[in-house]
Amino acid sequence: EVRTRCSRVGTKRFELQHEIHAGGRLAAEAKSGLVGYDCDRRQSVPLSGEVRGRLARQRGSSTGLTWSCTRRPSTSAGTPM
Repeated sequence: EVRTRCSRVGTKRFELQHEIHAGGRLAAEAKSGLVGYDCDRRQSVPLSGEVRGRLARQRGSSTGLTWSCTRRPSTSAGTPM
């Protein structure tokens, strides 16, 4: 199970904290920082009010951001299906 929550919302960036749980225990933790970026101007830009609002509503909660995944079976050639 992977749990992701928004831990910080700024003007131009936000942070996500991630946890991987396996066998009922915490197996790994990570933090990522993401920045609003305008590819045409090649510079960071402020996050829109809509994006900031959506992130702020999720801040501190993994509700709606938690998912589980299982390993997909491989084909006989050993490549994922």
